[in-house]
Amino acid sequence: MVDEDGEEIGRPNLTTVIDCYSRCIVGFRLGFNPPSSQVVALSLRNGILPKRYGSEYELRCKWSAYGVPKYVFTDGGKDFRSKHLVEWISDQLNFEPILRSHPSQGGIVERPFRTLSGLLSEMPGYTGSSVKDRPEDAEEKACITLSELEKLILGYIVDNYNQKPDARSQANPLTSKQSRVERWEQGLQSPPTLLSERDLDVCLMKATERVVYDSGYLNFSGLRYRGENLGAYAGEKVILRYDPRDITLVLVYGRKNNK
Repeated sequence: MVDEDGEEIGRPNLTTVIDCYSRCIVGFRLGFNPPSSQVVALSLRNGILPKRYGSEYELRCKWSAYGVPKYVFTDGGKDFRSKHLVEWISDQLNFEPILRSHPSQGGIVERPFRTLSGLLSEMPGYTGSSVKDRPEDAEEKACITLSELEKLILGYIVDNYNQKPDARSQANPLTSKQSRVERWEQGLQSPPTLLSERDLDVCLMKATERVVYDSGYLNFSGLRYRGENLGAYAGEKVILRYDPRDITLVLVYGRKNNK
């Protein structure tokens, strides 16, 4: 991966959100941050919100899959077991996080990644999934930017992957040959739950706890925050929600009846 000046800047990570019933990809997050609960949260945010991509993405089809999930099924990685995801986000959005019990249950996610790997393997700078398969001088051949890669992956998901039948329906002659997105739309029992971006910005922010000092301020990340209403919470432990990309603003929540 290179920047706008052609300088090599590293290898990005891709996180996807997939509907178990239709196998439709409903959201993703591409970036250089390592796997974490925040990356998972941003992927969920993309999956929950209706998709609005401009003409510069040159999409032929509509990405109609969105909505708040009832269950979020993951492996046992620490980013999926974090308090941020398991308690704060799931409570706010009212979904149930479930950890898969067997490695074989990960096929729903692994299959589209294998498909995407086949697409990306033809690109210069592709490193593969293991050191053994890494082409020589892969980094020196890198020539694509993050925005170009995002456009490529988005186009493949929306115009190709979601428009094709899942392997299950192709293998079963009794199953109608619906595309993944058609199966998604048919499986909806009611319109998807629609949340505002502001609601999701609050719910999917990082969270931590702090104590409010007597004069109505609190300390966080080397900064001191004051607010006209903080004095009423002096001596109490409060929850801060914040965007790691901009800590000039924090949202402060008190507790009532343990909520």
